[in-house]
Amino acid sequence: MLLFKIKWQNLIHHFNQYDCVEEAELFNIVQQVVAHAINPTLPHANELKDILFGPTITVKALLNMRMENKVKQYLNIELDNPIKKEV
Repeated sequence: MLLFKIKWQNLIHHFNQYDCVEEAELFNIVQQVVAHAINPTLPHANELKDILFGPTITVKALLNMRMENKVKQYLNIELDNPIKKEV
C-alpha cells in the first residue's frame, strides 16, 4: 500500500515539475480512479477506504535518514494525505 502511494506521488511530482500540470488536478484524478477501483462488496472495502483516503499518509523520510546517518533504518513521517476524503 505504501509503495502504491509513493509511486503515484512521484509520478504527480514529475508531471507538475516538468509538464506544468497542476498537482491538485492530478490528485483529484487519482482519488477518483482509486475510489472507483475499490469493490464495495468486498469485506475489506471500508478498511481500504480508511487507509487510502485517511487524513494522513506515512512516508519514508529519506532526507532525515541521511541527516541522522540512519540509512540502514527506516524513518517515517506523517504528512497530510493529498487524496483524503471528508467523511
